[in-house]
Amino acid sequence: MRDLANPVAACRTVIPAIEASTHAPKPVNSTREQSTLRSLATRVVLALAWVGALSGCAAVASGNPTQAELAQLRKEHEELEHEVEMLRAEVRGRLAALEGRESTVVPAPRLPQLPARPPLDRATLSALLDAYREALEAEDLSRLESQVYGGDLPTEDARLFGVFFDNAYELEVILEHADIDLVGDGATARLTVTQTMRYRLRRTAEPRNVKLGLLMVFQPKDGAWRLRNVSRR
Repeated sequence: MRDLANPVAACRTVIPAIEASTHAPKPVNSTREQSTLRSLATRVVLALAWVGALSGCAAVASGNPTQAELAQLRKEHEELEHEVEMLRAEVRGRLAALEGRESTVVPAPRLPQLPARPPLDRATLSALLDAYREALEAEDLSRLESQVYGGDLPTEDARLFGVFFDNAYELEVILEHADIDLVGDGATARLTVTQTMRYRLRRTAEPRNVKLGLLMVFQPKDGAWRLRNVSRR
């Protein structure tokens, strides 16, 4: 306090400065909870300094000020002591809540296990191609969906097979293919196929022998390899 000749005025100069500092912005250096606790601790320390300042001011000012001024100082002193106790209680409560959360072990969520990818060996591939060939020769789109695709036919595939079935009967299919090409991490397989079709034209009954170059793409679906789509190359 700079002006000891007027201790009450000096106290009233110091008190607002301390009061302003108790409302300083909360630091945000760590987690939200740590920041809150650090801010509360700061407010407690500053509040205690305020209590000491008021006590000292009351002692120094006891000789000169009026009774009303002394009563006001005592009132502010008591109110601040009450606030300090409330701040201490809040700090204790927040610490207890924080310690309780840290002591609670939260189990890590279990990730769903993906089904094991079936191997695409020669036997699997042969079975798929046989089912494909037999469904074409039977002109049976339902069998293609259930046994080969494992679901609805893609639009372009359905259009291609529709052309076959609309123009041919007594269809015989022969498939020749190179080695299968696994792409990416092995989750997709591509097969280059030469599809020979022997049939008769529906309009004239004339025999035909046509070769098509196709690209077949396979992927695992519901635990089994399935044909994803067919395209002309």
